[in-house]
Amino acid sequence: MLPRSALQQLTTHAMVIGFLNICSLRYKVDMLAALIRERHWDVVGTVETWLDTSVGNGELNIEGYSLVRNDRQGRKGGGVCLYFRSSLPIKPRPDLNQADLESIWVEFSGKDRCQLIGCIYRPPDE
Repeated sequence: MLPRSALQQLTTHAMVIGFLNICSLRYKVDMLAALIRERHWDVVGTVETWLDTSVGNGELNIEGYSLVRNDRQGRKGGGVCLYFRSSLPIKPRPDLNQADLESIWVEFSGKDRCQLIGCIYRPPDE
């Protein structure tokens, strides 16, 4: 289990957004799925996913959620991803990603507004 200091939660107008530093998502998908169910997160951002092209999205599937990810390029570690309820009107926005920044963005279209939700990671050595 993750220490409490590694978890953050923000509730805005009935949307519950979570964030955590996962330190290798590949082997913690079941734990993350349980945490999502326990905390009723609609969207969760994770950093330090430590993923690369050898890990397919099928290995990271959480029932009822869609995944967008941005793996670190050129060296090990890092990476970010967002899981969001498949029922939410969310559209990935890869046009907002920057090559020199580990980030992932999606656009949420609500009843009366449009919001951007992002997950950004800055490695401690940068």
